[in-house]
Amino acid sequence: IGDPAVMPAAYAETTTTTATTDDPPAGILRGVLEVGGMPFFPRVIDHNGEPLAMLASLGFNTVRLRQPADGGVLQEARQAGVWIICPPPDLPDVDVRDPESLPAFSPSWNRVLMWDLGEGLTANDVEAVAERARRVKTCDLRPGRPLIGSADSGLRTLSRHMDMFVARRRVLGTSLELDAYLEWLRQQPRLARPGTPFLVTIDSEVDPLVAAQMQALSGQASEGLSVDPGSLHLASYAAVAAGARGLLVRSTHRLDATDRDTLVRSAALRRLNIDLSLLEPWGAAGRFASTATTSDPAVEAVVLEAVRARMVLAWRSAQGSQ
Repeated sequence: IGDPAVMPAAYAETTTTTATTDDPPAGILRGVLEVGGMPFFPRVIDHNGEPLAMLASLGFNTVRLRQPADGGVLQEARQAGVWIICPPPDLPDVDVRDPESLPAFSPSWNRVLMWDLGEGLTANDVEAVAERARRVKTCDLRPGRPLIGSADSGLRTLSRHMDMFVARRRVLGTSLELDAYLEWLRQQPRLARPGTPFLVTIDSEVDPLVAAQMQALSGQASEGLSVDPGSLHLASYAAVAAGARGLLVRSTHRLDATDRDTLVRSAALRRLNIDLSLLEPWGAAGRFASTATTSDPAVEAVVLEAVRARMVLAWRSAQGSQ
């Protein structure tokens, strides 16, 4: 495992957790994320301190942390049946050309689905991301565990050091029409290393600046004002239609509060996950087959193929529908 005296606290803490080999390995094969050899469509939610079992009850199968997971969280995730996405632990400053000098990740980390290299990356971060990716892959006892990240620029170069990238753009509550958003999503893979699969972020809350304006006008505080549930569904359908291999729902407020805004948001996310669970075979391993035409110009429709099954995904995309 390595000398705990030279390990960062976050790494040393997790190595004391009881190890398990029950967690199936994750990897990417021909552009498809697989867990235990089966296609997997991550439905991810940002963690804000809620019990993981509660987030699982809303239909999420993955939780994203903003810091490396400690042993308690990893065990809680295992008991709740959810996966973890988090940054890798800090590694000592040693020569990656000498693998014997690097500490190996404990099996305690096996509940981590992917390592998150950060968001808002730019072309100036290429060297640092490449070095971190080399160290993580050298230390990881599970070869092939995906590395992900999102970039504001330099995606083509940065994606050479990632297994998946995150397409991140705020759309709900803005003037961006959903048909333009769908086209933007379709363009993103062309900016990355060819063949790199991607996740898409979806906001579950109104833009904080808009929420602040509403609070100033109404005089009432909000615990994460929910976006319109219908708009949330439309944006998610657009992501699946564009070929996203998973959805990452952005959340900055706890989902276990009892105020009206939180209850509305929780109900909308639960319903969304029910729909996504039906689409999961096509989202996880399907491919775009063709665009379907309808008699209504305000209706968008695409045909997705998976194995020997086809899914026609249709939604109304009238001007201002989101």
